Amino acid sequence: MVGGTWIGGLIPSDADTTEYSDTSGNVTLNVTQANVELAGMDMTNYTGVLTETAGAERVIDVNGRCVLGGKVVATADFKIECQSDLVKTAGMSDCTGMEFLLNGTGLITCNTVSDGHYEINTGGTHTQTDDLYCENLLMTTGTFNMASNDAVVKGDLSYAGGTLSNSGTFYHSGTNDADWNTTTHEMAHYVVVSGANITRTDRVDASKITVQAGATIGGDGEDDYLYATTPPANNFLDIQGTVTTGTVLVWQAASRSNNTPILCPNVLLYLGGGSPGFTITQSARLECATLRLRGSGNTFSGLTFTDGAGGDLGDVEFGNAASPNPSEDGRLTLGTGQFNISSMGEVAGGNGHHMVLDEARITSTGTIRGTGCSTTTSNRAIIYGGAVSDVDVTGVLWLEATKDLGGNSTDVRRRNSPVGTGVGVAA
Repeated sequence: MVGGTWIGGLIPSDADTTEYSDTSGNVTLNVTQANVELAGMDMTNYTGVLTETAGAERVIDVNGRCVLGGKVVATADFKIECQSDLVKTAGMSDCTGMEFLLNGTGLITCNTVSDGHYEINTGGTHTQTDDLYCENLLMTTGTFNMASNDAVVKGDLSYAGGTLSNSGTFYHSGTNDADWNTTTHEMAHYVVVSGANITRTDRVDASKITVQAGATIGGDGEDDYLYATTPPANNFLDIQGTVTTGTVLVWQAASRSNNTPILCPNVLLYLGGGSPGFTITQSARLECATLRLRGSGNTFSGLTFTDGAGGDLGDVEFGNAASPNPSEDGRLTLGTGQFNISSMGEVAGGNGHHMVLDEARITSTGTIRGTGCSTTTSNRAIIYGGAVSDVDVTGVLWLEATKDLGGNSTDVRRRNSPVGTGVGVAA
């Protein structure tokens, strides 16, 4: 292809492979025909500018290998359908706004060249050979095999269907939307990068979730989950930025074993599905507006703090208000840390929960209800402020002297005793 203009009467056909050499010069695509079908497209050594003019929707359907180079200036109506391989050469300077529709079966190579909108919409398989760099990324059907490669997404990130195979990391930046609602094709690791402001328009599923310091992610409501689907053993949840609204949902046993905080100050943190549940260790701090613990299949879901870890837990709820099941409430184990708890108790229809206090120091502004509360005879937890109701204690629980125990007094044994088994009164 030499420098000039694609115009009516000079349009290649599906038997042609268009080749752009280092001497081709700039080319303008100005075709009134909506679709151009090619056998292949090769811009390997191209250093010029391919400009697609505005005014009509244009689709180049490349049946074979599509290799892009130089600079592509495209409008929002320009799309390349790739039935085979798609390659952005290392010398390519720009393809902002260009849309790539991945059909058929082939390889995707980016050579660290960013930009372009990618849609995986194939009956076959497209395989990423290196890290993916793009603006929007949409999966609609077919198989996308990313292997251990990462994805750097500067636009919207969305899943509507298909099969994702990946063990790398999805880095999400900019002021954009996220929607990845699938428990079977979740991202291995989803990272909201520093400076990003992401809105969840639906659930976002990943095995590991990171919100970097300086990043923000929010949702339209409680059901817009950040969903840790099948987390690895440790450090699956690393939230150092801000989660503004919605829910962070953890549905399987996992732990958080370094000392950076998990900050969800306006969020419902929902832990469910199995024992031992979620463990926070090594002085990490958890902050959330509401903490909900719910088991599954007669198995309690637990949250355990160890090694001095503490937090602001807001309102602690045990069970599922939408579908109460007495056997699926929850267990909260507080170690030796400092905690602020607004209120605590099982939802209506629950059958009691389990709270192990150890030597925790709890400041409360509401009512603490615990029908399965226990400490140990040697360690004495203290609750400051608020009220205590329906507490069944094994061990020693120290309370402020002015605290109103309330509830069923038969559930509180030796409540005026400062030592021994039962509830003590703090000096």
